[in-house]
Amino acid sequence: MALIIHISALMNSAVFAISAKQQVFMKQMVTLIRDVNQKVLVRREKLKNLHQLVLQKKQLTLAEKVWLKKAAERYKMKTPKSEADWEKLLRRVDILPVSLVLAQAINESAWGQSRFARDANNLFGRWCFKAGCGLVPAKRSKGATHEVKRFSTKVESIEDYLRNINSNDAYTKLRLKRRELEKKKSSLHGIDIADGLSSYSSRGRAYVADIKAIIKRYDLGKYDS
Repeated sequence: MALIIHISALMNSAVFAISAKQQVFMKQMVTLIRDVNQKVLVRREKLKNLHQLVLQKKQLTLAEKVWLKKAAERYKMKTPKSEADWEKLLRRVDILPVSLVLAQAINESAWGQSRFARDANNLFGRWCFKAGCGLVPAKRSKGATHEVKRFSTKVESIEDYLRNINSNDAYTKLRLKRRELEKKKSSLHGIDIADGLSSYSSRGRAYVADIKAIIKRYDLGKYDS
């Protein structure tokens, strides 16, 4: 579940200029997001190779079986047994457009300046539910037990975010749309799959509209190469 940070004022602003701090944040995030996406691509390629071995009726080694089991568990699945399982797993082990990830980071962390971004490296408002797992929100509702998850590095936060979007059932439509575009060999742009984020916030469609507006306002699509 996301920590909701409203940016209505930003969306209504006519000022498109980016401050020096924002430029630094954007440049750093683009590099980190691309690095994390590259790791996912390497994992995906290995999965595709193992899938080919299975299709060829070849026996996987013990090491390959262990790796496959761990990879599936990482994305909340069991070791694939059928073609449907393999297709589902490969839909989950995939990259996300830089523009989409960056827009959400800008929104959820206030350009990296929120308390949770600064003190817990939490760039996407990710929650956890074990006492001491993160920072307690100042305005947490009475009786609520969630905390805002703490990460050792920004990279960990990005990896956790991608894994959540790629494995949570709430974002199945996003993954299906991404796969549809890939099969058409269309270039993958964040704005084209942003509708799949309506469950990320209790604001639903309004939240998606904010994310799309950020992508457009700051021309983030240029990073989706």
